[in-house]
Amino acid sequence: MDRITELLAHRAQPQHATAATEGEAAEAAGVGAGEQQPAAVESPIDWLRIDAKRHAARILQTVKLRAFNPRAVEWQRMHAVAAVFHLEHGHLDPTDKTRHGELISWLDRQRYLNGRGLLDAARVSELDALGMIWSKHANAWERGYAYARAWAAHHGHLAVPATEKLDGYAVGAWMRRQRKADNLTPDQAAKLDALDELWRLEPDWNRSYRRLLTYLAAGGTLDGPANRTGLGDDPTFRSHLIWGFSAGR
Repeated sequence: MDRITELLAHRAQPQHATAATEGEAAEAAGVGAGEQQPAAVESPIDWLRIDAKRHAARILQTVKLRAFNPRAVEWQRMHAVAAVFHLEHGHLDPTDKTRHGELISWLDRQRYLNGRGLLDAARVSELDALGMIWSKHANAWERGYAYARAWAAHHGHLAVPATEKLDGYAVGAWMRRQRKADNLTPDQAAKLDALDELWRLEPDWNRSYRRLLTYLAAGGTLDGPANRTGLGDDPTFRSHLIWGFSAGR
């Protein structure tokens, strides 16, 4: 830094002083008054030379280099894999180790780190947005809910057939247990209500009732011949059967 300061001060000297100095140098070199002295070439190395040891602290303070972090890059790569899986399946609970072994291992690692308070809050938030199941084995309800939510996102309701499976998970059996359960917390019940207000009803009745609502919205009526069929995309629908069933309930 001192070298640079000296050179800058030297360049700021008045032109006449510089000219006098150049004239004296010319006479010493034997150059005549009518001759032009070759211009001195200043070495860029000399100009930029810095005593690194002397100015180490200032250099480190001024030039802040951000080290390349391969772990951060890997985390973002796997988060992208998780996002694609969630987009395709509607949940974040892969079970096929042959196809998704890397993702399964990575998710287990995130659970481990989060359980020990070692996972950055921003990363926790990003995984929560994908429906991360933090306690996969300890909280079976959350796992079942993740599959129920994925099923409802595709079908629009929770009238899940009892034998239905989603990615190998028995989501139909899980929903059957929820309909019979008497120990659901208010928060759990509210989560299911948000997916389908009729989730407590038997699946067959639920689906039939929804077909009736669709039939009525399309202009159908409950009056007329008993053998009258439905409308539009559901021509075989017989509303009188559903209505009788509904009234009987």
